[in-house]
Amino acid sequence: MCVDPGHEAYYTCRSNTHFGLNVASIVAGGYGLVRGGIQLVKLARMPRQVVNLPSVVQQAAQTLTKKVGRHRFVPDPRATGAHTTFRRDPLTQRVTHYETFRPQTNAFNPNPWESMKRYDGNLYHPHEHYNKVTQQYIATPHIHDSFILGEIRKPELWEMP
Repeated sequence: MCVDPGHEAYYTCRSNTHFGLNVASIVAGGYGLVRGGIQLVKLARMPRQVVNLPSVVQQAAQTLTKKVGRHRFVPDPRATGAHTTFRRDPLTQRVTHYETFRPQTNAFNPNPWESMKRYDGNLYHPHEHYNKVTQQYIATPHIHDSFILGEIRKPELWEMP
């Protein structure tokens, strides 16, 4: 089955997919807001002697601000072409992670951007990922690259910030 991107039905289906994803995102965010609000109401009803106030307030605040995949990078909505977003270490101001995006090449994917590669280089919190093809664990720093077999590898010198 071949879909013509210039056909009106294609854009109708694609816009409905965007609409569905936006509604799901709003519902999920509203659920978290309600859940955090319920915790605050429970806190207000409890006697002050029983409640460890700082920890309960902190837990309720975390529920209110919790986001799914908060460590994932978000493409720059103002970008017009391939671009890179990055995260810095708050103490040293060195770049510890980055991800490179390009315009979507899959006509069936409604996302405007696709990830080309992601760099994980935080040496203070080392972790490993398993490459299923080479059957090896790759420690930080490493590159997540969907264009290679196993999708994870050691970075080249020019790829490390």
